[in-house]
Amino acid sequence: MSMQMDGDRSASIMLPHLTRKEVLEALENKIVEITYETHNGPKRLARVTLQHKWIKELDNFPTGFETTREAALFDLHAVNALDIDNNQWITIEINKIKKIQIP
Repeated sequence: MSMQMDGDRSASIMLPHLTRKEVLEALENKIVEITYETHNGPKRLARVTLQHKWIKELDNFPTGFETTREAALFDLHAVNALDIDNNQWITIEINKIKKIQIP
């Protein structure tokens, strides 16, 4: 994993060796910008998080799960997180992530 600092003091992490656990830990503590490939190919940028305060503010708790972590890890080889710009839960496959920016 390589890391570079942008002018705004955020860290851009370039892949390919970011683990699912590392992505999960970042999402639990911050709003993270993730650039990833979708199933149909084009790249997508999403601002996502697992922070309770954002989930509560957007009133979008995951249905059918006891904890946010359980919802985040539901899909194998992926993480589920709340897209705060679209107020929806999305699934991001770990091997499709191209870049993560952590403020």
